[in-house]
Amino acid sequence: MSGDTSPYRAACARGELVIQRCTACDRRIHLPEPACPWCGGHEFAFEPASGDGLVHTYTVVHRSFAPGYRGREPYVMAWVDLPEGAGVRARGGVPARTGAHRPAGTGDVPGRPAPLEARVKLGNVLIPVADLDEAIAFYGLPVKFRDGDRFAALDGGGVTVALAGPAEQVTDSAAPSYKVDDVTAAVERLTARGGEVVRAPEAGPHETRAVLRDPSGNLFVLYSPL
Repeated sequence: MSGDTSPYRAACARGELVIQRCTACDRRIHLPEPACPWCGGHEFAFEPASGDGLVHTYTVVHRSFAPGYRGREPYVMAWVDLPEGAGVRARGGVPARTGAHRPAGTGDVPGRPAPLEARVKLGNVLIPVADLDEAIAFYGLPVKFRDGDRFAALDGGGVTVALAGPAEQVTDSAAPSYKVDDVTAAVERLTARGGEVVRAPEAGPHETRAVLRDPSGNLFVLYSPL
């Protein structure tokens, strides 16, 4: 096909990845170009990727500034080298392990425990406070929800600021709270990875929750609404 990159776009629309190959010098090109950057050739083949790759690095995006991705958070952006000789940036829903080969479309990495949750997300930042009224006035953010002197959820823009009064405190300092489908299952997976349980899963007024410490000593909360 002379300088025609439409087969690549058509494959993307089908949910497939194809790699452009110059038939003159046999080099792979990604993203596709109308002319080969090595030899200047204009005749190409478009060949399906094997579906395997080497993950070099990734990041989990919790707040996207790209209009096309807003509302899809959290998602993973990864740099992957393909055995076909091309490097790609990929978006997905499950974190991968750097330096690991993994087949495309699967959630688990061989030799590593299964991902925490398919739909894990940062639910709020939990802040223990001595006096709820005083804390609400101090932060000055709109109140989304309040439960007496126990708890208040403030609108922090992209994240909820959760103020916990003395009766509702589960940590001694501010900590991220992650919403999961099953708190007990998430705790089991994270302790298998080296996490430490600080407070076992328990039912609160509005949610089931647990407090853990990661291998670096940082506290975080897991919760699932009742």
